[in-house]
Amino acid sequence: MTTTLDVALAAAQVLIVDDDGGDGYQMYFEQAVTAAGRSFLTVTTPPTAAQMAPFESVVWLTGDDYSTTLTTADQT
Repeated sequence: MTTTLDVALAAAQVLIVDDDGGDGYQMYFEQAVTAAGRSFLTVTTPPTAAQMAPFESVVWLTGDDYSTTLTTADQT
């Protein structure tokens, strides 16, 4: 037996870039975004400007990294 279900998915509103070197800081941002009633997508690879454009907001977190936070390519 096969059941087909058509579901409309809304795009995420906030992009969370998890650049904290494997730490778990993204969970705090995900909880805050959810508590604010917004949807999110978390990625672990640096997105391009075009990939960030559809989102209302972008949160790029680096955790405890104070010396190699955002490369020139990341900033661009």
